[in-house]
Amino acid sequence: MDQEESSLREQIYSFLDRAEQGEEAFNRLALNVFAFQWERNSVFRDLCLRLGVSPKDVSDWKQIPPLPTRAFRVLDVSCFPVGNAERVFLSSGTSGGPRQRSRHFVFDLSLYHQSVLRWFVPHLLPENQPIPIAVLFPSPVQLPHSSLAEMFSVIVHHFARNRDSHPWFVGDGRLLVPELMGWLRQAQKEEQPVLLLGTTIGFAHFLSDCDRLNVQFHLPPESRLMDTGGSKGLRRSYPLKEMRSRYERVLGIRADHCINEYGMAELFSQFYDGSVGSPYLAKAVRVDDGLSDRVHRGPPWTRSRVVDPVTLQEVPLGQVGVLSHYDLANWQTAFAVLTEDVAIRAEDGFILIGRADGAEVRGCSLILEDLSSLLYREATGDP
Repeated sequence: MDQEESSLREQIYSFLDRAEQGEEAFNRLALNVFAFQWERNSVFRDLCLRLGVSPKDVSDWKQIPPLPTRAFRVLDVSCFPVGNAERVFLSSGTSGGPRQRSRHFVFDLSLYHQSVLRWFVPHLLPENQPIPIAVLFPSPVQLPHSSLAEMFSVIVHHFARNRDSHPWFVGDGRLLVPELMGWLRQAQKEEQPVLLLGTTIGFAHFLSDCDRLNVQFHLPPESRLMDTGGSKGLRRSYPLKEMRSRYERVLGIRADHCINEYGMAELFSQFYDGSVGSPYLAKAVRVDDGLSDRVHRGPPWTRSRVVDPVTLQEVPLGQVGVLSHYDLANWQTAFAVLTEDVAIRAEDGFILIGRADGAEVRGCSLILEDLSSLLYREATGDP
């Protein structure tokens, strides 16, 4: 590790440790990260050169071009030799085969763990105490390249009171429904609050099984639940408001203790809506279609913008656009990422809607789409 890399790493860790929220401090460190990635990440530098942007032209983090997520699918987005990565996180999409899945090279797994815990704890476990946990998702042994499995694993390791009794309730590719029901009955009997973790679709299947079997639980007060993925292509089938109502009816977990998490393989950090530790609702934005009344927010070392898909300019409050994220924890890969997720811009956050139409065409603006096509041709050798 050279001096420049060591110095920047220390700055990142220090920023996360202090959870400093000052805009000036964030901007200063973001510009340092931009200059570092300009020098060492050829994919990102090619994007900037094509757009005519360099470190000497930028004085504000909002001027840093976001890299379309398609680049993670076809090129090695990294500031270091990818062979040195501790882990490779793959996105969950499988429609185009393994090479069509985003690859995020992880060179510092401990930083990922720190980023996970520092934003998860104040939302889901503000008491900062061990709690029985049930995970409705495969373990890292089953899915070694899943960032979500790794996220759940680090939470289990630090906080699961039952971590030695295997709190994972997915095996052989299926949800272990009888075992999970038995575990919940025991928790109910012992009057011990629990934490449930899983994907929205996993919870939806379990709740359907409960309804089919006419099973309901009354979990102890202060039980809580975190689901994820409900806004990633599942919006029409599993609206978040509807899911919270079902959690309350079937599991007995009140709605304000059911929290949705938004994350992606290309980012180290996560975003949560209204939560146990700091429940915040979207008061400035009216949403009448039942999607969500809650704002998702990222940790102090991130920023998010909802932008026009063509101009990439930020839309006004209350308007719909495409999400772009800026994550200091991503200092070794890509600080700025342009997603294919649609949201409403809200005060200090965003309200998720779902995927953009034609989401397989990564990169929303004409310039960035042209760049993505160029990157794809260079990576595959296609004419």
